[in-house]
Amino acid sequence: EPDGLMWLLADAKGAATLQELNLASGKIETIVPESLAADSIAQSSSGVVAVGLASGGSGAVELRNGTSGALVATVPVGAPVKGLAAGADGTTLYVLNGTATSASVTLVDLQTDATSVSVPVPLATSSIAVEPTGQSLYALTSSGEVDQINVGDGLVAARFAVGADPLQLAISDTGTPLYVLKRVGVGANVGV
Repeated sequence: EPDGLMWLLADAKGAATLQELNLASGKIETIVPESLAADSIAQSSSGVVAVGLASGGSGAVELRNGTSGALVATVPVGAPVKGLAAGADGTTLYVLNGTATSASVTLVDLQTDATSVSVPVPLATSSIAVEPTGQSLYALTSSGEVDQINVGDGLVAARFAVGADPLQLAISDTGTPLYVLKRVGVGANVGV
């Protein structure tokens, strides 16, 4: 958040919580109970905190007030949530969801608290990033490839290798470069 606060999703001793960390003081300022089905978190530039839920064969996204953590709405999606990415526009949330047989990114409008389109992604997609205009999304697969997918028509515009053991994907606020966190032996590095 611009005010130096960051929301974290914690799971300890069989209980899940959302925790608001003050980056200046290093102290937790707010703790909100959360479902054990919670597995991912993202915050939009408009302040909405999104929490992805994965329970059995279903999924949903909780939309929470970025100041208090209070639940504002719950938006069901087609399958368990695997990851979230907030769009640069502050009003769009990109939800990676899937099952053992299919995967997609569902767009959620944060102004209406409703889903809009769903874009197919490779089955092995483990992380997503969205370029600032929202026209392309990047899907990182566990095999070490990234697909650049056009949001409008779902077509793959490009595919490139990023190396073995990829963990997470992020993109700069300018749209380039793209960062890939990778496991290397017992450590990790970031590929650009």
